[in-house]
Amino acid sequence: MSNFFTGVALASNGTTSSSGILEALNSLIPGGLENLFVFAWELGGFIAFLIILWAGFQYTVHANDVAKQKRSKEMITEAAWGLGILATSYIIISVINPSLLEFKINLPPLQKINLPAEGRSSGPSNVGGLSQQLINGFSWPTLSSGWISSPFGPRGASVHHGIDIAVNMGAPVYAAETGKVIVASFDPDGYGNYIQIQHANGYTTLYGHCSELLVRVGDTVTKGEEIALAGSTGRSTGPHVHFEIALNGTRVNPLANPFNPAG
Repeated sequence: MSNFFTGVALASNGTTSSSGILEALNSLIPGGLENLFVFAWELGGFIAFLIILWAGFQYTVHANDVAKQKRSKEMITEAAWGLGILATSYIIISVINPSLLEFKINLPPLQKINLPAEGRSSGPSNVGGLSQQLINGFSWPTLSSGWISSPFGPRGASVHHGIDIAVNMGAPVYAAETGKVIVASFDPDGYGNYIQIQHANGYTTLYGHCSELLVRVGDTVTKGEEIALAGSTGRSTGPHVHFEIALNGTRVNPLANPFNPAG
């Protein structure tokens, strides 16, 4: 069942939507999503079960409407018959020709998110699948490899003022440079739990959507020090680190060599 939640997380963070949904379904089906017949039976049974619940609810709500209650009874009866037919056919096939239950269809491989590897470096990183380096010698706030699920710049009708680095829930978040913590707070409509650090030469960095903050305002942190745990708090659709760099209050692209993820 844990694979289901992994699949949902992969689907929601926007990096591998179709693969995440397939993985979520795949983890719920005995024999996997490739088992076409089992999948069809389970889907039919699930739909029939939902119909029974809905019809039962309607029957209760329309206690004074005889016609609607009659229709609700008919729906429950029809769905119950459907469940019975599904169960009977499954039993018959499992006795007569059980090999049908092992019929497989070929699915494309489920491409998972490029999860962080062990270790972290202040130099080039494999984030985004390319050799990337941050501006002004800043180090990556995550492990040395990961995936940029949303780059800096225009995003629809708005502008994304940082980069989103997809990581596991609870992954460590590191200070990209030595500095002083000036914000360690919660923003329910945006960053969620986030930290902002003041560095030398007018630079600040920001780390958003954390699940837990490990430093407080006024703390001095060193480059590479663990300051938070990654999460999905605030306005977020999946676990990631929203990372910003600003110079004299103006947010800039953290990547020294910006790239086009779609290119």
